[in-house]
Amino acid sequence: MTETTHPCPPAATEVATGLFVRGFAPPLSLRDFGLIAFDMDSTLINIECVDEIAAAAGRKAEVAAITEAAMRGEITDYKQSLR
Repeated sequence: MTETTHPCPPAATEVATGLFVRGFAPPLSLRDFGLIAFDMDSTLINIECVDEIAAAAGRKAEVAAITEAAMRGEITDYKQSLR
């Protein structure tokens, strides 16, 4: 196991060596973080957030079709999936 080179930030949990998770609550601001990660693809949550964001823009069917094609392995080029 690799030794952690950075101490655990306050109110954070080290979930893997060197990977700390900390909740975001006021009075914190985005400037207080070096990296923010979002789960957008049903890894930890139960919905495809990108599809739901597309729904708000009136493009859910189009984006959902791309998502489904990628999940079936039909789109393997990330740049192609953005077209």
